[in-house]
Amino acid sequence: MDSQNITLETNETIEYYNLNSKAFTNSTQKASLSDIHQEFISRLQPNSSILDFGCGSGRDSAAFKSLGFQVSAIDGSKKMCEIASEFSGIPVKKCVLKNLIRSIRTMESGPVQVCFIFPQRSCQKSFNH
Repeated sequence: MDSQNITLETNETIEYYNLNSKAFTNSTQKASLSDIHQEFISRLQPNSSILDFGCGSGRDSAAFKSLGFQVSAIDGSKKMCEIASEFSGIPVKKCVLKNLIRSIRTMESGPVQVCFIFPQRSCQKSFNH
């Protein structure tokens, strides 16, 4: 897949969430994923920070914040950023994946814990960048 196709797909995805933000929020924001959240945080070191990339409605950001973690949240959709900020009480920044990758490459950090949370399943992987 070339970069032009990735850009088009990214734009289509962001536009989908901008247009369907209320329906998406209604279907995801109240879902309880506490088992997945607990499994994820059990792998973190004390005083860890969490970046919720693609935070959507802010459900996970709010949950991690309520558990005492320092949470940063970003999403590609302006509408979802607004909804997530209001719900979680965290200022959510608008960012797309290619910009995040550039930022990560300039960071100095240790182990990174990643958890992709979907209502249907969870996938966790630990890696160093």
